[in-house]
Amino acid sequence: LDLGISAVAGAVDAFNPTLDCVPEVAAYSYAQGLDPQLPYLNSGVILVNTRVWRSLDVSQRALSIARTSTSLMYPDQDCLNLAVGESRRQVGLEWNFMASAELARRYIGPLPKIVHYAGPRKPWRHECRVPLLQAAYTHVLEEVRILLKEDS
Repeated sequence: LDLGISAVAGAVDAFNPTLDCVPEVAAYSYAQGLDPQLPYLNSGVILVNTRVWRSLDVSQRALSIARTSTSLMYPDQDCLNLAVGESRRQVGLEWNFMASAELARRYIGPLPKIVHYAGPRKPWRHECRVPLLQAAYTHVLEEVRILLKEDS
């Protein structure tokens, strides 16, 4: 994936699709002159263009935002979205599919390539009751076990 002049690429957050969906981020984006309708990227899975990241000093910008903002809802994600400004590229949800029963029921799109088990429900714990996600996890776990046996 060629990021061109974008510092990062990522999937939009399934629950907060734009910057103005997160109150603290919305306030900061207005103050900084950022378009509040920019996609709010989920930071669980991102691709970084290190050349652009460094040229925009994203790390220092994110740390500065973190130091001066005391009420961010999702600190790492909020700081990333604000620090990269408009230098972002959106990819499909299949690249960062949020493991949630609600999302799994309403998702229409390509099969997930990366499943992001955000939140407390993990397929390796008993409270995960999403059959599709449990099956995907079990399949990958079995593949890893096979690979480990072949390497020993």
